[in-house]
This record gives sequence, structure tokens and C-alpha cells, in this order.
Amino acid sequence: MSDNRVPILAGFTGCPACDGHFFGDGPRDRLERLMRRDGRRAHRLRVAVARLDQRYRDVTVEIDQSRTMPWWERRAPWV
Repeated sequence: MSDNRVPILAGFTGCPACDGHFFGDGPRDRLERLMRRDGRRAHRLRVAVARLDQRYRDVTVEIDQSRTMPWWERRAPWV
């Protein structure tokens, strides 16, 4: 019996929405760049994202991935 299931992510797919994290251009990467700016808007964004980051940390666990990856790429839902 052959397994003909398609892996969810096996590498580059050609889809910018799917491959963004390979290039450091995923949604969270974009937020990080915006938060590093100066100004009131960046500060408000940092405050809002900090709350969301904590919620994300609360429902995920760190997985064994390269330390060169951003922390949000090294997390997985805990079971």
C-alpha cells in the first residue's frame, strides 16, 4: 500500500504566502521590522504584539530547531 498523502510543507512551494518564512518575509517577520521603527505607531504595535506573543508562547512549546531561526519559527502547539 502506497502513501500518496501530500506533505503539508516539504520545502519551497513557489507560493509567497507559504514560503515567506524561508526568506524571512513571513507575516511575523514583517511585524518585527515595523516594530523596530521609531515613533508612536511602532510603540503601540510593540505593545499589542507583545500581548499576542505571550498568548502564542502560552499555547506552544519550543521545538528543537536551529537557534538561528526566529523564536516564533521554533514553536509548535503543545498537545
